[in-house]
Amino acid sequence: MGRERFAYNRSMTMAAIALLVGVVAPDSLRVDVLSLLVPQQVEIVCAHRTLELPNGGRLAPGSRLVLVRDGRDVIASAPGGWRWRGSGLAVGAPGERLSVDVRGRDSRTRVLPGPVEVGSDGVRLRVVATYDLEAFVASAVAAELDQVVEPATLEAAAVTIRSYAVARPARHEGEGVDVCDTTHCVHSRGLVEDATPAAGAARATRGLVLTSGGRVVPGYCTACCGGRTATPSLLWGVEDTGQHESIVCTACSASRYYRWRRVVRTDAVVSAVEGLVGGRLGSDVDLREVAGPGAWVLAVVVRGGGRERRVGGDAFRMAVDRRLGWDSIPSPRFTIERRSGSLVIRGGGHGHGIGLCVAGAVARARRGASRDAILTAYFPRARLQLLGAGPSVYSCLF
Repeated sequence: MGRERFAYNRSMTMAAIALLVGVVAPDSLRVDVLSLLVPQQVEIVCAHRTLELPNGGRLAPGSRLVLVRDGRDVIASAPGGWRWRGSGLAVGAPGERLSVDVRGRDSRTRVLPGPVEVGSDGVRLRVVATYDLEAFVASAVAAELDQVVEPATLEAAAVTIRSYAVARPARHEGEGVDVCDTTHCVHSRGLVEDATPAAGAARATRGLVLTSGGRVVPGYCTACCGGRTATPSLLWGVEDTGQHESIVCTACSASRYYRWRRVVRTDAVVSAVEGLVGGRLGSDVDLREVAGPGAWVLAVVVRGGGRERRVGGDAFRMAVDRRLGWDSIPSPRFTIERRSGSLVIRGGGHGHGIGLCVAGAVARARRGASRDAILTAYFPRARLQLLGAGPSVYSCLF
């Protein structure tokens, strides 16, 4: 397997190549926006043209459409006295740029492609934007690699993220969306300008995906693997598809997250775990991590309240982070040491640890590695292929 394994093979005809893989590539993705805010109010503005609204309503350029939740209904209002009530409302034409303010536990503003759909599930407003695939890739690269400038790394991430979007693991099955814009799926922050490095990386890799065994690989990005990547089967207990491999990575050793130490209050961690297991644990709680290959924590055994429970290592980490802050346990590779009133947690890496290690990819790019060499390093079982027009995936390999 050579360094430049992903070289374009121009000798193969498209007619022959098209037989290699048959995959339906999405033209667009439905993205659940800012759900962590538990939105209660949404304001939408279109700066460039008048928006048509139900019942003859019209929203002038620059005017605000306000949507609030009332149980499972959405109440919408606009300047001039227009009001509407219903189960949900779609605003804007396909591809239109809309400024959307979302307010709940906090406030955020996103520039989203139309149509933007706003509905209510009885707890929050659900905001769904429909992205063109390549626009989503650019948005996700900008968010996941916020401070990265190395073109090879940005392009490797664009291929990885596009592969995830095309493969679309069924993490929101039955919810009417393809992905969310949080780290649960792929972090994104709305549409980005064409002149940004992220948009350039998406253009430079347009249509390229990773495949293995005739299927598109669900590409994952992690901030820092801490020395060895994980796999979905190792970390989450899902079926091993053979598309991912746990690899040794020393390239990320300069990252401040390569090794880390945290001291957290025992009672706060216990409270977070009680929310996870759904029951009281009492005052005398024992926590013991069960690690697998690469020291990734498969599970945490929780003893307390006269019972023993076993929770997933990544689920434990996420529960504690939600309670104490998103950097409390940076990765699911950790050890727990109990002290009086506190827990000393030591570990390595930042994020789930699967797939493309961004810190490692940056270091490799600075040493001169190409996009394809970076992809080979983190996805050694994968082939690079080009999505063609229509329902097929066309190879650009071998």
